[in-house]
Amino acid sequence: MRRLVLLGSLSLLACGTPEARTQKLNDGSWSFTCELPMEDCIRHAEKTCRTQRYRIIDGRSEVRVRDVIPLETSYYTSRLHLVCNEEDGAALLASQKTPAASSAEATAQLAPVCTTGETRECVGAAACKGGQSCLPDRSGFSPCDCGPLPLAPAAAAPSEAPLAPSQGGPGQGADATKPAAP
Repeated sequence: MRRLVLLGSLSLLACGTPEARTQKLNDGSWSFTCELPMEDCIRHAEKTCRTQRYRIIDGRSEVRVRDVIPLETSYYTSRLHLVCNEEDGAALLASQKTPAASSAEATAQLAPVCTTGETRECVGAAACKGGQSCLPDRSGFSPCDCGPLPLAPAAAAPSEAPLAPSQGGPGQGADATKPAAP
């Protein structure tokens, strides 16, 4: 009987989903994934850091609402990435950001945006359809080039002699008083 109670308790514990999962990362920071609202996830993180101060590096929260009123249910997922520190956390955070920023800048300088000779379509001024080409230093694309502007159609030169009504001109003289032939 005792064994049955023990097995039942263990199965209940195994089936229950933890509301908060905590993981210590290699750099000494902590990652939290909680099935709770953000403020409850932060309370869980405070328990992990105990008497130390902490600095939140990244935090995201998602709320999903399911069903219809009055039976709707809200489901929460909150994620935190933080550092516990006995000091104010500024020195630790500054030392982490400085190398990351310089390595990101170095990567941006090394990685070209485009390849020499690469072209692509673009939409230019007044919604014209044009093209762009990769700059010689491969740092980006040239401005959108839609080619030369189209010339406006030339206006028809007025003829010296007025057209007769039968040719599409205005009615004049004796022709104007005659009714049109059927």
